[in-house]
Amino acid sequence: MNAVRKVSLVFVTIVISIPACSFPQMLPPPTLAPTVTLPPTNTPFPPVPPTDTPLPTDTPIPTLTPTPVDLWENFPGPSQGSATEIPRPVRTVIGSEDSVNIIVIGTDDAWWRSSMNSDLMVLVSINPNEGTVSLVSFPRDLYVYLPGRNMARINIAYAYGGRDLLALTLLYNFGVEVDYYAQVNFASFEEVVDTLGGIDVEVEQGFTDVCNRTYSYQSGRTYHMDGLTALCYVRMRRNSGGDFARHVRAQEVLLAIFRKAISLEGLTRLPELYQQYTQMVETDMGLSDMLPLVPVAAQVAQDPTRIERYTFAGMTSPWTTPGGGSVLLPDREAILALLEVALN
Repeated sequence: MNAVRKVSLVFVTIVISIPACSFPQMLPPPTLAPTVTLPPTNTPFPPVPPTDTPLPTDTPIPTLTPTPVDLWENFPGPSQGSATEIPRPVRTVIGSEDSVNIIVIGTDDAWWRSSMNSDLMVLVSINPNEGTVSLVSFPRDLYVYLPGRNMARINIAYAYGGRDLLALTLLYNFGVEVDYYAQVNFASFEEVVDTLGGIDVEVEQGFTDVCNRTYSYQSGRTYHMDGLTALCYVRMRRNSGGDFARHVRAQEVLLAIFRKAISLEGLTRLPELYQQYTQMVETDMGLSDMLPLVPVAAQVAQDPTRIERYTFAGMTSPWTTPGGGSVLLPDREAILALLEVALN
């Protein structure tokens, strides 16, 4: 037996002969417990939702102002851009419920013009119960909101939308309700005056100016005028005080027409004058609408102090639009205060 085999047999013999207790005790491998799945259970304390961090007590909490549902308060909204902010409508109607408001419109639609701008706008407010009349002139260059369009001169309202748009414009911007309108152009104005046989105009402020010729007037005097002369008297403004002076002269001419119409001569020719009136004046006021106002006319004829006249002098500011137009920005609060007095 060779040496290697001898050694191997000796090693095996030694291993067999050593008692089992002579080695450290060997532990069996651990037995894993079976996995048990438990049913879900409700959390005893539900999670608390996150809360906003409170602001310091000395920090004011900002409040949001909701946007009005209808910025225009049932009026037509703008369809075009405007050079200035559009004011909100006047919410309160100004004037007595008993009054009759007539807007008298003088248009520039003469044969040589194609427009229908209202160069003359006088609100005639008649209170039958009080027996009083107020005349309020609206400047043609007054820059206001035309409902459904944009900010523009008030004198184009009649050109674009007739009586309805002009009435809506007055109601939106000034709280004035119009009951009737009467529109006359240059030619018809001359005919009205000539039909009456001319009128006698009391001139408050003297001036010299040119129309078809040179006219010169002195303050405090009364002048007899035919149709053309009366038209020139109203329209001249180069050397006669500008637009607000024209408003005063237009009111003087209206009063002169009124006095002549209710004079004895005018009343005796009433049927003839009314027929001519309907041919020369465009209006929605019929004879049945006029007759209830005759007693007021009689009262005013006997007592001229029952007529009050108003203009917006000192209540506007001149402004040039981005397009180069010269307009008048109204002092709205001052004008509304004046209308409260004039129409109440």
